[in-house]
Amino acid sequence: MIDKIFHTYGNDSISTVLDLGCGTGNHAFPLAGRGYEVVGVDCSENMLTQAHAKLTNTRTKLKLSFREEDIRSVKLPGQFDAALMMFAVLGYQLENRDVLATLTSARQNLRAGALLIFDVWYGPAVLMNAHRNAPELLRLPTVKFFDLLRANSMSPVMCVQFRSTCGESQERDSY
Repeated sequence: MIDKIFHTYGNDSISTVLDLGCGTGNHAFPLAGRGYEVVGVDCSENMLTQAHAKLTNTRTKLKLSFREEDIRSVKLPGQFDAALMMFAVLGYQLENRDVLATLTSARQNLRAGALLIFDVWYGPAVLMNAHRNAPELLRLPTVKFFDLLRANSMSPVMCVQFRSTCGESQERDSY
């Protein structure tokens, strides 16, 4: 589904991907295998140790690296075409200010027009609709500085496309 979102909303311009809360690299490896340059960020040394072990044991040359950083405040050189926060990474933020800091951090690492893809899980809905797939993407209304995109109503995957660079105070208001 991530590749489909990239092709549908990224206008074939996505080559660099930031995987926030990457864990052991379960999304980073397949994306790097498809030719994307991926940087995975996680605060767990143990998860990153496993990710590095996987990378060491990979036979093919991948454009993939991992960094131990706090996703609420990570600032990497350059800007990315897309960022991911999958497997409820955003839901692990304990306070609203942590969610806001994480979204702000993601935004600061993305170029204008970039995509931010994340999932939001509401347990009972997921269990009730476990048999359904999310084959279509729907465009939702524009909100200030970004377009909110998501898969169909049964899917927990959300996607934000930033339309322009904006000042930090404006960014706070847009979340």
